[in-house]
Amino acid sequence: MDQAVRSELLRLFPDLAVDGQYGQSARPSLHPWEGRLLCSAWGQAA
Repeated sequence: MDQAVRSELLRLFPDLAVDGQYGQSARPSLHPWEGRLLCSAWGQAA
């Protein structure tokens, strides 16, 4: 992204510069190891 475009975006939306992370997930999700555990409990290959 061109520096001029980036500067204008940050001027218009200053919150974008503060934190590159998103908030909490809108839905519950599993960690990879939890998915493997569920698959093995159901007798399916992970």
